Amino acid sequence: MGRKDQIVETAISLLARKGVKGFTIRNLSQEVGVTDGAVYRHFTGKQAIMEEILGRFEDLSHFEEGQAEAPLTMIEHFLQDRYRRFEENPELARLLLLNNPFQSHPELMSRFRRMMHRHFQVVESYLNAGRQDGSIVNHISPLSLFRLIVGPFRLIVTQWLFSHLEFDLHATGMRQWQDTLQLIQTGVPHAG
Repeated sequence: MGRKDQIVETAISLLARKGVKGFTIRNLSQEVGVTDGAVYRHFTGKQAIMEEILGRFEDLSHFEEGQAEAPLTMIEHFLQDRYRRFEENPELARLLLLNNPFQSHPELMSRFRRMMHRHFQVVESYLNAGRQDGSIVNHISPLSLFRLIVGPFRLIVTQWLFSHLEFDLHATGMRQWQDTLQLIQTGVPHAG
């Protein structure tokens, strides 16, 4: 891992543990084991580091869509992908779900909201396709369906973080997804 990556990974950990108030170049350089100047050789300041963190999360958030799979299968793949990414990087999950550092930076928060909106649009497209093919109920709005799916996801990840990662995040999430399916699917067979 190069020095720039080391600085970013340490910044994620520092922000996750100490929040924005504890995130100083001094604290960061001490945890990395370099001088403040070494940090400034890679970044102009804290804002630039946070922009890099958000950019990396945006890269991680990109979801590869499948080839014409059934809408419910695509939603499941979307959830599996998110659980896997957070399992691989719990510090990032802690940072984003428990103490979002972007709130104190309007331009970063706006970018973060746009990214979250893109997630909604991806899932909404699957929900609408499922409503059209008859596999997903029509009497619940797409926004409410999205909340039925993503609300438990966020809760389960938060519980996992508070438990110090003591349970299998993916398995727990997929059990919840199976229960959610009982609420949203119509029972009509669908292609895929």
